Amino acid sequence: MRARLLQTTRMFLESYDTWTVDALLSVRSPTCIHHTLPTDEERFPSRNNTEYGAFVRSLLPLFRNFRLRIAEGDDVAIDVEKRRVVLHAKSRADTDVGEYKNEYVFMLTMTEDGMLVEKVVEFLDSGYTEKFFGKLLASDKD
Repeated sequence: MRARLLQTTRMFLESYDTWTVDALLSVRSPTCIHHTLPTDEERFPSRNNTEYGAFVRSLLPLFRNFRLRIAEGDDVAIDVEKRRVVLHAKSRADTDVGEYKNEYVFMLTMTEDGMLVEKVVEFLDSGYTEKFFGKLLASDKD
């Protein structure tokens, strides 16, 4: 089961390389909920697959060559009994206002068979995110 959880985690991360809604949702269970921390229901509401897909669809044209990787030098923590994987990840992408780089901690809970992600808890650098999106929105108005 440990190997299966690690493989599903890799598939989750690699789905961001494809940068399509279908790829991102393909590793999630039909009932998957994506929670973003720190909690702020106005800016970062919890999203089911339909809502998360719509959110990502709005980001697709803004980011190119998006990559999400386990942070160099870090390992993942796997709790086989709870089917939970915790990891520190970093992303990078190209945008019209320069390179986007962010950091995350993901807590992924998998389905009983370990094949799909049932719950995503994503903690991101919200200060960086807010600042960067401010630049993106400002450039969009120009």
